[in-house]
Amino acid sequence: MTTTVAAGAGAEALAEAIRERFASHIREKIRISPQHSNRASSLGHPCEMRSYLDRAKWDKVAPVDEGLQRIFERGNEMEPVVRRLLEDLGIRVTGEQMAVKWGAFQITGHNDFRIADTDKWGRIVVEIKSTGNPKFAKARTAEDLRGSELGEKWYAQVQLYMLLGNYDQAIMVIIDVLSWQLVVIPVALDYEYAETLLKRAERINAAITSKRDGEGLALINNPKICRRCPHYGVSCTPSVNFGDGVTVLADDGLTAMLDRRGELEPAAKEFAALDTEVKDAVKTKGEMVIAGDWMIENTEVTQKRSKVPPEIAAQYQTTSSYVKSHITRLESPKP
Repeated sequence: MTTTVAAGAGAEALAEAIRERFASHIREKIRISPQHSNRASSLGHPCEMRSYLDRAKWDKVAPVDEGLQRIFERGNEMEPVVRRLLEDLGIRVTGEQMAVKWGAFQITGHNDFRIADTDKWGRIVVEIKSTGNPKFAKARTAEDLRGSELGEKWYAQVQLYMLLGNYDQAIMVIIDVLSWQLVVIPVALDYEYAETLLKRAERINAAITSKRDGEGLALINNPKICRRCPHYGVSCTPSVNFGDGVTVLADDGLTAMLDRRGELEPAAKEFAALDTEVKDAVKTKGEMVIAGDWMIENTEVTQKRSKVPPEIAAQYQTTSSYVKSHITRLESPKP
């Protein structure tokens, strides 16, 4: 059995201090910022009402959780990293988080930077993103991005930056934080698409001026998107249609089991975490460990595996399928 020397008290204390201070650092970054314009980063959301509510009801939403804030911080930290990488590759850039504004449409944003060598490459806007999503990491064209809610927002954001800066081309540099691979996607200005964003901005501006709570704005009917929206059940209470593929069961027994499962879920997560922590703590303490009223037996398990050449394994490969179930609670809109 492999043994590991226990860390000293100083290292243990330092590790705990870093964990606590990092969590506190992230919590201190969480804030709700006033939004009095149409942000380029949100105008491309699939739901027009969401874009309106981001402006009109920004003060009604709950703060983001620590997990999402860490993603925001990761994105901020990646911008100078990517800039340095590009310059190490001989690609000079200029500008940094330059504010862009189009007063007539009340559109604002912050462009990451631009290519400096215009004589060689032309006038090109650069937008930086970071991701741990395998789908984005495999993207090669703008169309590859546009099949998702986030990818569409990214595409719209770049279109607006090109339009506001009078550019006709851009590149999106997406850094995959898992593989440390740069995904570089060229984007051309799509005037027709950009025009739809300007018209959306006009409708939102009119709704803000009229103070009619977004009356007449387009409202999507998508359960997955609606339930992730920070305005759902707060400033927006749509009648969500789950579509023809949904089976509604009037089964009191199943409902009772699901309710009980929901009650037990927090305890199950705590149990799983503690179970792992305890087992990790005693693996190196011997074959049998006594602690209080508990006994832990450590047994070394040996597994045998055969390495088969791919060309032989392929001859015996079969395909099967199974049903994977993911359970979430349907939140009722808040009054």
